[in-house]
Amino acid sequence: MLLYGPAGTGKSLIIGAVTKQIIDLCQSKSERFGVVNINCQAINTLDQAVFELVNTIADDVGEPVDVPETGVSTKRKYRRLYQLINQNYDSVIFILDEIDLLVGRRSNDESAYSKLLYQLSRASNIDEIKGQVSVAALTNDPKFMEDIDGRAESSFNPRDIYFPDYDANQLRQILENRRDAFREDALSDDVLPLVSAFAAQSHGDARKAIDLLRGAGDLADE
Repeated sequence: MLLYGPAGTGKSLIIGAVTKQIIDLCQSKSERFGVVNINCQAINTLDQAVFELVNTIADDVGEPVDVPETGVSTKRKYRRLYQLINQNYDSVIFILDEIDLLVGRRSNDESAYSKLLYQLSRASNIDEIKGQVSVAALTNDPKFMEDIDGRAESSFNPRDIYFPDYDANQLRQILENRRDAFREDALSDDVLPLVSAFAAQSHGDARKAIDLLRGAGDLADE
């Protein structure tokens, strides 16, 4: 899947909620379902990304990483990644948040995110991973797929899920769930509609709408 849309529209929240439901369902059926979730914002290279995947799984299953962060090939890290998955999971989903930021060192004009998507999405087809594999890439960039290598695009071939900006009514519903952060009767009836309207007008970002409401509360408190 490719989940794309502006910041603060719920991409990470939704994929997290859905995978939590799948984990609960699989546990009831004695199926071993793994969720390998990394944020690519602070990762500079493909090698670091693969190590982060290995580290995430090792931490989840309580096994040693068994490969150093530096000084060994990326291929060896991939082998450890596949080994951990095959030993501990019947199926796995890789969640690559802010995937467009994993540019890395380009070789043949191919980005690190393109190489990573290619490897992970084809791992089960070439029997590196024995169980089912899914890859979910999350990005704010609506043109993300235009910059991906042709082989990676063919292998990944995602279902696109668009997350549009929140409108004022949706933001108001979100802010209603934060009403209990204030003393009883502190919020007059016009506060949440006004904050929602301002937020929708400027960006439609739920996080910024919440920040705006908190800022209003701080000013009132002062």
